[in-house]
This record gives sequence, structure tokens and C-alpha cells, in this order.
Amino acid sequence: IRAHAKAQGIIILTDSESAGFLIRNYLKSSIDEKYIQNIYIPDIFGKEKRKANYSKEGKLGVEGMDIELLKKEFERLNIECREQKEEERRIVTGDDFYDYGLIGKEGSAQKRKILLKALGLPEYLSQKALLQYINSTMEYYEFIEKVNEILC
Repeated sequence: IRAHAKAQGIIILTDSESAGFLIRNYLKSSIDEKYIQNIYIPDIFGKEKRKANYSKEGKLGVEGMDIELLKKEFERLNIECREQKEEERRIVTGDDFYDYGLIGKEGSAQKRKILLKALGLPEYLSQKALLQYINSTMEYYEFIEKVNEILC
């Protein structure tokens, strides 16, 4: 999270109960504040639709918040908020890993180690975890640029 925060910044959005503040404070103590933007949700008492019982403190979490309220909070911080349809986003797949020699070819393990090091990730991160990380932190074209820059 520190590396991601330094590279792009992070937004902390947690539930407004004690567990949410515990997470928020842990992150704030571990990451320079200049890389953090905080979004707070109001205390709204109620039970989330998907849950059988109220939370320990009886408050709605982020999941239970009205989407318009969340959008306003993002906009207040000048963070663009738009919906993206799943088919609009090209994700990186195992086939892309194969095409770039990251899996299934001679030297694949070494290429992955080079990529992991360049991304500041643990050397023994699994292929699946690497794929998940890439899809959560960069767009397809950014992955292609990074692989070409590092491996070519």
C-alpha cells in the first residue's frame, strides 16, 4: 500500500465504526499524509440489506451508503467519479502473461522476478496474485508499457 500511495496516492474510505477507524489510523501511521485523501461517511444507524443482523455499533458501513452520498464526498475532494462498465476496461489476462513470456515459456520465472522487482513486489508472489495486483493498480496499456520498458 505504501508503494501504491507513493506512486498514485490513496483514498481511505472505511466504515464509521471503531474497526474502520482502527484501519484508517493504522494506514495513516504507516503512510506519509501527503499521499492520503480521507473520505468519511456519516453515522447512519441501520441494518445493511444483505446482513441478517445490525453491526456491533448499529451503523451502516460503506456498503450500505447511498451511492449519491458517496459520489458527493468524492467530488468534494475533486476526485473524478464516473461509472465504468466492465466491458469498457481491458484487463490483463493469463494469455497476456503468456504472450509476454511471463508464463509457460523458457525464462518465464526469471522475467516475472524482474517484473516483480521493478514493481516493488515480493519475489515469491504467485502468478495469480501478480495478475490481480496488475489489474487493480494499472490499466492494460500501462501494463504493456511497463513490460516493454522492463523486459524488452
